[in-house]
Amino acid sequence: MKRERVVLREGAVGLSIDAVAKEAGVSKATVMYDHKSKQDLLSDLISRLMSVEEERVQQAIAESNNTPHPALYGRIISASNALSHTERAVVLAVSASLANDTNIRDTMRSCTNKDLDEIKRGPKPDAAVLVYLALSGIYCQEFFDFYKWSPGERDKIIEGIRCLYESYPDKSE
Repeated sequence: MKRERVVLREGAVGLSIDAVAKEAGVSKATVMYDHKSKQDLLSDLISRLMSVEEERVQQAIAESNNTPHPALYGRIISASNALSHTERAVVLAVSASLANDTNIRDTMRSCTNKDLDEIKRGPKPDAAVLVYLALSGIYCQEFFDFYKWSPGERDKIIEGIRCLYESYPDKSE
């Protein structure tokens, strides 16, 4: 949480070993034990956020076990929860680091490929990919703080996305 507070207060540019040490009330050497550079701090922060999101999605998938496509419906359920102010702010602040860090891009690319592989294995893979892209669009709009839907608007959008999957013709028949 110390890194997140620094990023919220000062942006990704202000994230430094010194700033995190000061925020945590520890020595710079203590922070450097785990993070050798600012890029390590950013990479770790992004990895942690991705891990938290993956846990949230996996829990939603488990709760969607009785649906036609648990991997997809779990992602729909997960997307139905609006992002917190902290999540949006941190993602917005660190997104600039993606341009400079191939490791972070590779990690995110790997996660995307894993997601797509998983949803393509279920029924109606073409529809599942469309739904995944629609959910990604919502996330991008919110992550970059382009638009914030009211809870009612968001519910309608998520329901529409779910209906898109359900009404999409099954071309495997």
